[in-house]
Amino acid sequence: MTEALSPFQTLPWNIVNAIIKHSVTEEYQIELVLRKLSKQKNPYNELLGICRIWRQLVLERVWKKYILNISTEYNSVFVNDPQWREGCVPPHNQVILVRDVEIQASLSGILTGAASSLLAKSEVSSVVLPYAHRLVLNIQHDMADFEVEQSDATANALRFIQLLGSLAPAINQVRVSLADNIRVRSQDEQALSMFLSSLYGVSQHSTLHLSKSGFATAHFLDSITELSSLSLCWGDNTLLHAKLMHKSSKTLQKLSISYAHLNAVTTLFSDEQGKGVVYPNMQFLTLADRCGLIPPDLPCTKHVAPFPNLISLKLDMLYPFGDDVLFRGNSATLQFMEVTPDPVFLTTLSDYKVFDEG
Repeated sequence: MTEALSPFQTLPWNIVNAIIKHSVTEEYQIELVLRKLSKQKNPYNELLGICRIWRQLVLERVWKKYILNISTEYNSVFVNDPQWREGCVPPHNQVILVRDVEIQASLSGILTGAASSLLAKSEVSSVVLPYAHRLVLNIQHDMADFEVEQSDATANALRFIQLLGSLAPAINQVRVSLADNIRVRSQDEQALSMFLSSLYGVSQHSTLHLSKSGFATAHFLDSITELSSLSLCWGDNTLLHAKLMHKSSKTLQKLSISYAHLNAVTTLFSDEQGKGVVYPNMQFLTLADRCGLIPPDLPCTKHVAPFPNLISLKLDMLYPFGDDVLFRGNSATLQFMEVTPDPVFLTTLSDYKVFDEG
């Protein structure tokens, strides 16, 4: 395998990092981006053109993240980044280096309009990050109760999206993460649903992260479709979670599930009518079980190939199926596998000749 690699790819990581750290100065960063934006010949191809690994390491050092905390509790807006601790506005020559934007705000702040007011009145309102294309929105738990009319909550949520659009007008990837202990009241579900739908509507790649989803009701989840990435904890709302995955089955590229229990794991592959569900664009699948339990009767699935283009499979658990459902149809695409080699898994590989040639 190493014979196919260039000498640059076989260098120890500490040496590669030392070379890049020495070479990628602030002047390098600015020059690299300006050359790219003006479509001039890039004078730094000696680093970017070595190989994919070097290019990735260089660009990770070049691009910056803008992390903004909108705190209604402290009535302030501040940046969680030591290099910009003097204020919320990035240095003028580094605005073009921001590729990722991360916003932290409470649900009450968004729905009551408090977060929008703070953002509009802060110095952030004058900031434009023209080349940021990824947005991470962390919706945090509310410490206090709040009251707001449904129509006002919807208008306030949409206003918040407008302000985010002014801050980063080129956003095309959105990831929403809901805090573990967050609870959504029934009267606020419509506003939050419209908020997520509108936010995802501006993105080509949309991600939803549900750490715990006891709050998630059918009305809330019905508004979420065509996700490209989904991360959730498989808890009491098994059927609702399955429906969420089925509605995005044609667009999902990445799926990560942590199990609280495995009582209905086969709903991954069959809908409410019992028909097989296929995820044609799924490339990365992660399944984990926190309890470490396996049902006494391992479920077998129908002869469906749910992940025909799977590239990466991670199983942080004992193999939960009685057949080869995770490996059907993807022998030509599967490149990475991280599993627990338990007896059931090894027997399944052998019985179904999963990795036999042909």
